[in-house]
Amino acid sequence: MEYLRSARYDDAPWRSLIGPSNPGFIAYANDHNMGIWTEFKDPFTGQDLGPEHMMATANGQYLRPNPQGDISLGDVAGWGGDLMTLYGEWRRDHDSYASGATYIGDKMGKIGVASTFGFTDLVEDADGYLLAQAVRGGKTIVEAVHDHYVGSGGLTRFRDVSQRFGGTISEAAAQAKKILTDSPASTDGAILVAGRATLITRYGGLLTLLPVNLPSGQLDDWCNAFGDNLVQHASTETLRRAEYRANQQRLLSPH
Repeated sequence: MEYLRSARYDDAPWRSLIGPSNPGFIAYANDHNMGIWTEFKDPFTGQDLGPEHMMATANGQYLRPNPQGDISLGDVAGWGGDLMTLYGEWRRDHDSYASGATYIGDKMGKIGVASTFGFTDLVEDADGYLLAQAVRGGKTIVEAVHDHYVGSGGLTRFRDVSQRFGGTISEAAAQAKKILTDSPASTDGAILVAGRATLITRYGGLLTLLPVNLPSGQLDDWCNAFGDNLVQHASTETLRRAEYRANQQRLLSPH
C-alpha cells in the first residue's frame, strides 16, 4: 500500500495524516524493477481506476481504522477527505447551486462529471476500505486485491462498504456530519480539523463558510444526501449485477 501511494500521496499533509511511506521498501521495490500503474480497468464497471488513490485510502484505513461508530484519520484518507473537497466545490459553486442536496445528486459518484468525488473516486474509496478490512482480517494485500477483482468484490462493493455506516442513510448522514464538524480533543483531532480546513478552502476559497458554521438545516440536507447517494449506488449495483459479471468475464478472460 505504501509503495503504490508513495509517488502522489506521501507529502507533508499525508505524512501527518497516516505517516510516511517506508523508504527502504520503496527502494527495494524499485531495485527489483517494480513500477506503479497510474490506472487500471475495473473489471466490473469497465471504468479506469487510480491505484495510487485507492492504495492511499487502503493504507489510511489499515493504519488508522475507525472505532465502532466513530470517525478516524483513516476516513479522511478516503471518503471523508473526498466529501470535504466536494463540500468546498459546492460552496465555490453556491451561487448556481443553492441546494447542497442537489449538488451531491449531480456531482457525487457520477460518471463523466467533473468533480473531486466522481464515480471513480467513490469506487476507489470503497475498494480501498474493503481491501484494508481484508488485510486486517489476515490476507496479504496481494491476496486481498486478487480476491476482490477476480472474485465477486466488485459486485457488492457499495453494499459491503455501506456497513461502515451501519447500512442506513441516517447513520451515513451522522458519520458525514461528524467528519465535517467534529473537533476531537486529541492530537488526531487537531490533525483532522486542520486537514479539513485545508481541503475545504483549497477548493472553496480562503473565505469558505466551513460546515460547522453552516445553518443546521442546510448541513443536515447535505449529509442526508450523502447517505442517500450511497444507498442509491448499492441499489444500482444490485440491478446491474448481471452486466457487471459479464464485464468481469470478458475483461479478465485471456486474449
